[in-house]
Amino acid sequence: MPPHRTCKELIHRLSEQETRDYSKYLQLSYDYEKEDPGILADAINEELTKHPEYYLYILTENNIREFEKISGFVENKKYTADYDTIMKGIVLGLLHVQVPPKTEAAYVFPAIDFKERFVLITSLDRKRYRKEIDDITGKIMKLLLTYILLELKDFHEIFENVWNMNLSERDFLRYVYWYGSFGKQFQTLRRSDTEKSYAALINVDNERIIEGLEKFATDLPYKKFSQKEVLSVSTNIADLGQCWQILAQELDETLDMSQDDVSDMIELIFNETVSGCSADEIFDTILLHEKQAGKTVLLYDRMNIWQVVLEGIMTLGLPMLHGYSRMEYEKITGKNAFETDVFAADIEREEITQDTSLKDMPVKIQEEIYRAFYENRESDRPKALEKIRKGLSVENAELECLTALSYMGTGKYNKANTMFAAIADRTEDESVEALIDMVGEQVAGISDYYMNRVEEWDPFAGIEMDMPYQREGKKIGRNDPCPCGSGKKYKKCCGK
Repeated sequence: MPPHRTCKELIHRLSEQETRDYSKYLQLSYDYEKEDPGILADAINEELTKHPEYYLYILTENNIREFEKISGFVENKKYTADYDTIMKGIVLGLLHVQVPPKTEAAYVFPAIDFKERFVLITSLDRKRYRKEIDDITGKIMKLLLTYILLELKDFHEIFENVWNMNLSERDFLRYVYWYGSFGKQFQTLRRSDTEKSYAALINVDNERIIEGLEKFATDLPYKKFSQKEVLSVSTNIADLGQCWQILAQELDETLDMSQDDVSDMIELIFNETVSGCSADEIFDTILLHEKQAGKTVLLYDRMNIWQVVLEGIMTLGLPMLHGYSRMEYEKITGKNAFETDVFAADIEREEITQDTSLKDMPVKIQEEIYRAFYENRESDRPKALEKIRKGLSVENAELECLTALSYMGTGKYNKANTMFAAIADRTEDESVEALIDMVGEQVAGISDYYMNRVEEWDPFAGIEMDMPYQREGKKIGRNDPCPCGSGKKYKKCCGK
């Protein structure tokens, strides 16, 4: 026999905490922390009866189709319904679960007045309500994709500043709480120690973000975004920024990952970054995949990955900084951006060897390298990087390579080539050999350009120009046998 319980009685069967939570979610005019749970349960039932549209915040059209089957309930006849519908029906006081004694079976029955309550729902202009709900959901999600996490006391004001919907704070919070608590797109959470409540995306470390907020942004206002900026927010790799595209390309080429695996990896690293993870933790994530792939990452690729990861960490807007990037935070507050938990570990300068990766350098040197590269014009980078090089007691391969690339960027190909050759001799790294070839191709390209210009203009006809070196005959690879017949590699003999 099915139990004879009404929707109101089933709501009274909610736990005390659930009752207080529902009162808050529905924004009832009670002190939901102190009021008697029985009074709150009556108020919840009355509110849902008066406003059946609140059910639509939670129930999908598929749920309603499933409930239509249940509304024709006949005793002793079996019905089937999907799990999502049953669970929502239970938490909303529409369905009841009974487990007979000495059995492991569970039976679900509709409330006595289920049909009457269900009619209230189906009588609504659901198309209109769905449109309103979808509109608000889309706008909330765009803001959460922009900020990741927002304190609820500020969320409504930000929402109205961007969208200007004239939605009251009570209606807004009811939607965020009620929909966010049962929906699957975002969540609400509350810190018991501070009694602050938040709305946040699901796939990030919200506890860590909140710890960062309390550490760095207690007096920092939220960054303001225009409606156009919010609408342009995307989760597509191609739209996240150049550094993320380069990182995706590096993972694809160095770890031989599938496109789907690259996308999953970038999403993981992106979520770690917005959660406030340190550079060390993100490099550990990449290193784990390197080991699983059984690949050896070459020097140039290691250096490139260091650059793009650190750029992402320093320039991505972070929820723990109220939407500002670390570099914007430094500009606004005057505080060092690298003191916002960018690194988790450190080593002494004396521990650096020629093989130390940039990611394993002392924290201060990593900061100096980053600033030298990203805070200087291209023409000034070599000088800034040279200053760092001279402060080390060893010639570090990755720093040398980065410096050589900066010379190459300013057109000083002979200097770059000399540095690359020295690195290649010490490391025999294939990626550095490739950089030497790239310098040769650049020089050849410039040479062709000038030769073409001379033929077009001919203003210097008959004048011998100081042209870049041009190779005669077939190129000799650095690892090829030396043509002098010594039996040594070219780079160890005449190619020195």
